[in-house]
Amino acid sequence: MVLPLSIFLILLKAIELLYILGLYDLNFWMIEILFVILIKIIFFKTIIYLHQKLALFISSVFPILLKITLIIIKFQESNKEKETFIEYPWVTPIGIIIFLLLYFRESFIVCKLKWYFDLKFISESKILIIYGILGTILFLLWSIIVNFIKCNQNTFSEKICIVSDSEGLIRYFDNFIIFLKNIWREERSAFENIGYIILLILKIAFSAYQFFLIFLIIKVLGPEYYIFAQWLSNFIIDIICLIYKIIIDDWEIDFIFNFIAEIFSILGIIIYFEFIELNFCNINKNINRNINIRAEGESIQLLKEMEEDKEDKDDNEEIE
Repeated sequence: MVLPLSIFLILLKAIELLYILGLYDLNFWMIEILFVILIKIIFFKTIIYLHQKLALFISSVFPILLKITLIIIKFQESNKEKETFIEYPWVTPIGIIIFLLLYFRESFIVCKLKWYFDLKFISESKILIIYGILGTILFLLWSIIVNFIKCNQNTFSEKICIVSDSEGLIRYFDNFIIFLKNIWREERSAFENIGYIILLILKIAFSAYQFFLIFLIIKVLGPEYYIFAQWLSNFIIDIICLIYKIIIDDWEIDFIFNFIAEIFSILGIIIYFEFIELNFCNINKNINRNINIRAEGESIQLLKEMEEDKEDKDDNEEIE
């Protein structure tokens, strides 16, 4: 259990690092649901019905095509200095492969956590405690290591080393002294600094509660609901961004393509969870409601047959 949680921590930070490097457009996030379902089939012998297959097709294939189209368009744009993978084309296939590997590994971990919850009967509270201890140890060691390593002065370092001194001359991936100075700044009053410290503590507390809810979702509902929760939260944020962009009349092709991809993914996933029923071409045959209806009908039919057999038996006994 310790190893999967450690890997889960590292994976989340690795994805965050790829975002910092400017490789967000190479993020094929929609394929994670396919990984989760595939691993669930292996772990729990899950059966995938027709409506679920169609839902997975909608939530992954259309967004993948949109993502590929976006990458092609980005390469054809004249303004190429903003994107790392356009400035260095060889980064594109490597970035995509790394994202896919990270998402496959993350999918395996969340399914493994579900296995721990269901078969090992480990509580989400215990998982959260172990996760917190591991996170503190791993990232404290990492911060201590990079604290003394200065980044070279080049374009790549400017993208990945976002922590710098007051003059901006020396850059670090992370630095304790700069971190503490940013919390307690001399130009702010003591009251303002205390307010920032309180906000930092609240951020840590809410982060812990967030992961508690993540583990609870995986335990009670399943790994695919964890993916849905991520997609839904991002979609809600993007709806707010959409309203803002409409107000200021500022449109970016990245946002448009990603927002349309999110719509397809959300639509597919709500079909998968049967929030929407497709009542045509017998697609809805094996949704839970219809399965329950058939089961009730078969139970009633079985009871009738048992009553008829009992009546026939009673009649035969009376004749004898």
